[in-house]
Amino acid sequence: VSGVAERPEHIGDLEWRAVQLLAPEHRTELLQLVNEFVRIRPQFVHLWQDRTNLIGGFAAALAGVPSIVLSTRSTRPSSRKRFRPYMHRAYKALMALPNVLLSNNSLAGAQDYADWLAVPAESIEVVYNGFDFERLATDYDRRAAPERKRSLGIPDDALVVGVVFRISAVKPPLLWVDIAALVAAALPNVHFVIAGDGPLMPEMQERAASHGIADRFHFLGHVNSGPWYLIMDALLLTSETEGLPNVVIEAQALGAAVVSTKVGGVLEIIEDGVTGYAVATDDPAPLAEKLILMLS
Repeated sequence: VSGVAERPEHIGDLEWRAVQLLAPEHRTELLQLVNEFVRIRPQFVHLWQDRTNLIGGFAAALAGVPSIVLSTRSTRPSSRKRFRPYMHRAYKALMALPNVLLSNNSLAGAQDYADWLAVPAESIEVVYNGFDFERLATDYDRRAAPERKRSLGIPDDALVVGVVFRISAVKPPLLWVDIAALVAAALPNVHFVIAGDGPLMPEMQERAASHGIADRFHFLGHVNSGPWYLIMDALLLTSETEGLPNVVIEAQALGAAVVSTKVGGVLEIIEDGVTGYAVATDDPAPLAEKLILMLS
């Protein structure tokens, strides 16, 4: 099939009207999945993320799959990057089926989807991200941390604020730098380590230079982040939206306290005031204040 897919003979009028809830460009992919599900006859289909949930969910329903689980990993798709006009109606149509279950990886995310779809919050299952904490604690040699700091030119007695993220607008990296500048002004022995890459890296580097702290910024690019958590005294997360951010769980498990914007399920994994702080603002000053307090 190609182009705007035609209706296969085994799909009835009612089902085909449901398919029309999706964007035309998705119908070819949907029908390919229908054919595959009909061929292999799975008892269970587990789907992840909004676009896949909806295309794969309709395909599984049309193919007669007995059990379908849709996994959402954040709050509702309200940003321009994630939202598509068909999503609300398509989710509502799928949720009306008795063999479809919607899940989320945080209580905050489940509540937000429930509000968006006007369904009871308890109808959305919460399944937290899984971690092997024992393995996380033993995979990386803490004795190598001082040498890692030295490899970046960071003095042994310096404090390190770090982050692991994609350097893109949803994380706002320029806000991250503005917070770092306030911290650097208050604490001259702090360095900043960024693990990750993305389209806004050049702007992040330019902003650090404009604040006069480029020599205290260390961009690692794409790395295995695990060993680098061990040199961080604190992790700073400035996300606009999150589900249950793995980076916060990993940082705490490996000994770094966290300051984060109060988004998604962050408060479900930070003990506020004990293992870190979650701040309900995108103003750099209050976030920097908490980071300075913690590092001091």
